[in-house]
Amino acid sequence: MKSQVLQQFVGVARRGGAAVPSGAAIICGIALWCTAPAVLAAVAVGGPGVESTGNATVTTRANIAGGLAADGVTRAHAVAFSGGGNRLTLENGYSFTGLVVSDGAGDTLALGGDSGGTGSGSGSFDVAEIGASAQFRGFSNYAKSGTSTWTLTGSNASTHWMINAGALLVTGTVGDVDANVGAVGGTGTVAAITLDADGVIAPGGSPGTLHGTNLNWNGGGGFDFELGSSPATSDLLALSGSLTKGAGSGFVFHFADAGSAPTAGSTYTLITFASVAGFSVSDFSNDYNGGAPLNGNFVLTSTALQFVVAMATQTITFANPGGQQLAAGSVSLNPTASSGLPVTLVSTTTSVCTVAGTGPFTVNLVGAGTCSLTASQPGDGATVAAATPVTVSFAVAVPFVPVPTLGSGALALLIALLGWLGFRRRRPV
Repeated sequence: MKSQVLQQFVGVARRGGAAVPSGAAIICGIALWCTAPAVLAAVAVGGPGVESTGNATVTTRANIAGGLAADGVTRAHAVAFSGGGNRLTLENGYSFTGLVVSDGAGDTLALGGDSGGTGSGSGSFDVAEIGASAQFRGFSNYAKSGTSTWTLTGSNASTHWMINAGALLVTGTVGDVDANVGAVGGTGTVAAITLDADGVIAPGGSPGTLHGTNLNWNGGGGFDFELGSSPATSDLLALSGSLTKGAGSGFVFHFADAGSAPTAGSTYTLITFASVAGFSVSDFSNDYNGGAPLNGNFVLTSTALQFVVAMATQTITFANPGGQQLAAGSVSLNPTASSGLPVTLVSTTTSVCTVAGTGPFTVNLVGAGTCSLTASQPGDGATVAAATPVTVSFAVAVPFVPVPTLGSGALALLIALLGWLGFRRRRPV
């Protein structure tokens, strides 16, 4: 159970609060959350702000300060870890007065916090503050936890980061990065990258280039990748070493627009490298803005993985109205293209039918015969290819006027009349 102590930690002698002796139970406060056996140091003036002799978990989003010695000058460590298995997690808003020191027995320094919750918000950490003579000393492991995003600035190639949640954006230089569950991105330089099944690489800064040495890409891991109107305004992962296929399957690029849509016919370089091992071009797939794949194809060379954007295809839907009567005068037709672009309709039998309007079209029936109409859509010249034209034909007919029939009496009278006329014609004058 977490309890709250509403004082800032300033060594064991907290102004306005009682001293806590060594070996006490869990101590938690607004400056930090901790779980046993993290305790404050001995009651002497000038003790560390937080001290653990092993297997403690400490999370802070405020200030932890080491106490001052009796001389008023010498300050104790803000955090003193020993015994191994300790974990210190920094959340946005943290600060220390005094050094943060581990004895090097497997302790972890983590960057945490959850987006939208307590300790939320993006943070920034200068990796140059890690080292034997720096602010943070002796830690063996470095991790990212929580759903927040942290930006790593400065230069320290000796730090190996494990991303277990959220995102790390590298703008400086760091060592190896394992994207286990979460994302690594930015415009800086990392050493070797291991991309695991639930990890993501998001190069650049909307957009930009992330530099690295080697990438071991395991199936299920993916890239969040922005493509602009040209390759120069798109993301890139530039490796100085190798691209290697790891275990599993499913190597997906999640494409999104970088300000504007990618240009059909353009070749976008996604990853550059000195060598490639295990991959074939059929291993890669994509989705686009979370929807259907972007139309195009991957190209794998000895030094680059590329994507060539093709024009999107489209089809025309044009229903045949069936036979029409000339007396109807006209019929309304509305062919459409799957792209949503406007369709053109023309008559190839203008003696039978003509076309007016821009859709829906009015087809005027001007004569009997077969009316043939062709619908077409030429594409937009950039992202959508021309559709295959569709022709429909239907008959235009004049109404049938039936011949009247005669009854038997009328027929006999007609025969008699015709006979009489014939007799009259043969009679001599």
